[in-house]
Amino acid sequence: MKSLLFAMGLVSFVVYRAENSEVYLQGIWKGSYGTIKKMAEVKIVFGQNNSIELYSSEIKKSGKAIGFYKVSKNNKIVITCNWPGRENISFTMNGRLDSKKNFLDGNWESNDHSSGRFYLTKQF
Repeated sequence: MKSLLFAMGLVSFVVYRAENSEVYLQGIWKGSYGTIKKMAEVKIVFGQNNSIELYSSEIKKSGKAIGFYKVSKNNKIVITCNWPGRENISFTMNGRLDSKKNFLDGNWESNDHSSGRFYLTKQF
């Protein structure tokens, strides 16, 4: 009986930890983003504490966008950023990280009503 209770507790703990674990990304990811009419190259640097820096070939003069990311269950990722000096344009990228954690793609939308698709691959 004790061993059954212990086994049930262990299984519950493992399931709880698996459901509540977070994925942390670090490193440089490159890809593209755009709308139906236009595409641009993008580089995202995933840093510590879920921070990111985003560089775009389309918006070179603005420097970098800064923001944060979160990866939740089922490898869904949300990236939120602001472009400093560009009338504080903010945008959100919603996507899915592949199971090997080296490719992600999804949709983006900004507060100036622009939207489109993006993809990124991890650089090794």
